[in-house]
Amino acid sequence: MAITISGNGISSDAIASLAASKLTGQVPDANAPSGSVIQVVNGTYSVGVNTAGTTYVDTGLTATITPTSASNKILVCVHQTGLGTGTGATGVNCNLVRNGTQLLELAAFYMYSTTGSPVGSGTTYLDSPATTSAVTYKTQFKRGTGGSGNVYANDNNSTSTITLMEIAA
Repeated sequence: MAITISGNGISSDAIASLAASKLTGQVPDANAPSGSVIQVVNGTYSVGVNTAGTTYVDTGLTATITPTSASNKILVCVHQTGLGTGTGATGVNCNLVRNGTQLLELAAFYMYSTTGSPVGSGTTYLDSPATTSAVTYKTQFKRGTGGSGNVYANDNNSTSTITLMEIAA
């Protein structure tokens, strides 16, 4: 049976069934079911950095996403590698930041010499940036309180990763 299309197309009650293989195109983001992943952005960084300071500095790991709706959430998955302390440093702290605002401290590690192997720190964080403007996420690190000496991130040029997923509200 053939259906003649005129004007504004076919009404939904004129279609009894349709094989999924016949469908093409993309569901508009605004029509995606709640919990759907709208977009994914990934960032990596693998250049070693160090500081002796006790204020946060960038590790170099960063990624930017522009949400399609202010009500959507951003799922942030971070794995910061190569965190370590040099001789005299009593710990290294690592931070997750959105557009300059601290979201959470990933971890504080306490290693007492360069003989210990650097470690990684990771987290998954569900953020509600409430904007459709570009949002930048990054990690920062600093030397913990007490002691002296350098602390490291991405030590030995290990690769850190950050993945941002926009989740439909």
